[in-house]
Amino acid sequence: MLPVGSNADEIAKRIQQRDSSKIGTRLPTFVAGELDDSIFYSADTTRITFYYFWYDCGEACFGQIDALNELQKKYSGNVDFISVTNLNKTRLLEVIEKKSFNFKHCMITQEEINNLGFANGYPLTLITVDGVIKLCKSGGPITHEAIEKWKDEYMKVLNTYL
Repeated sequence: MLPVGSNADEIAKRIQQRDSSKIGTRLPTFVAGELDDSIFYSADTTRITFYYFWYDCGEACFGQIDALNELQKKYSGNVDFISVTNLNKTRLLEVIEKKSFNFKHCMITQEEINNLGFANGYPLTLITVDGVIKLCKSGGPITHEAIEKWKDEYMKVLNTYL
């Protein structure tokens, strides 16, 4: 949460406007490496896909993982859950060894993330249906109440398209 004040409020408003402008647009296609050394092609996703773009950013990125795992368990078989990070394979394995994270993990460079147009806030959550963005949310809640609120919002969007 940003500190209260006109500058912080203005920044939050601009982030929300930027996120909203992505809704209804196509997710730019990208190719990423997976932990098993296979290749992930975003263009191959044709169902509901939940993307979580993150990096090694502490509670802002990791605070939601338990809630994200709950969503993955609830919607498994109906929604693809994809984690996208700029971490290298060694560091990614270290992170998920410490904190269970039940998504398919994809690795791309920061430059590739920048080229997608999503480099302005982490974590970044996207829900797409047939490649069209239905939810775009930057930043990560860290309080339990805020995480639950975001989880409810994610579930509402997912349930709309099931």
